[in-house]
Amino acid sequence: GQLRKELIIPDDYIVIGAVGRLTKIKNLQMFLQAAKRVTEDRSDVAFIIVGDGGEHDQLAQAIIDLGIQNHAYLVGWKRDIAAVYADLDLLALTSLNEGTPAAIIEAMASGVPVIATSVGGVPDLVEDNRTGFLVPSEDVELLSKGLLELINDSKLRERLGVAARSEAVRRFSHQRLVGDIRDLYIQLLKQKGLLK
Repeated sequence: GQLRKELIIPDDYIVIGAVGRLTKIKNLQMFLQAAKRVTEDRSDVAFIIVGDGGEHDQLAQAIIDLGIQNHAYLVGWKRDIAAVYADLDLLALTSLNEGTPAAIIEAMASGVPVIATSVGGVPDLVEDNRTGFLVPSEDVELLSKGLLELINDSKLRERLGVAARSEAVRRFSHQRLVGDIRDLYIQLLKQKGLLK
């Protein structure tokens, strides 16, 4: 895909992405610390951060400080987000807090397995060991272990990806959304006495 070409990442590499604004709350330092640990074990992996924000320079510095310049990339914001997910083998979300993260829904809909910190609305989206992996907030050790398990087991990634995709279609498809909005309107109209 496009991203792999741009960054000259070999086809057989496992690509782990983080997608979102580069802010403190996203805790992307944790993502990079896990990248360091994982690459000590496996050299055929690439970690890509997609997004813009105030933490850009700190993250660029962390990549250098951790010595992972050959494995970690800040690629800025990408308009064609579907193409980004097409290039990812895994999505990692390391936030300290979240509502309903669009990145997780997008990844699931794309059949990309998710490993995420169990914060805010995340456990409502990701079912541990069925549609993805959940790890405690700020636990670099468990994040790294979970990543390695997923990197080392393509069958597991496939199983989680398939389950995630069917769950996303069930919960977030356009038909479902349109149906929910229609039901809401009917409910509101009935409340206002404009519909029997």
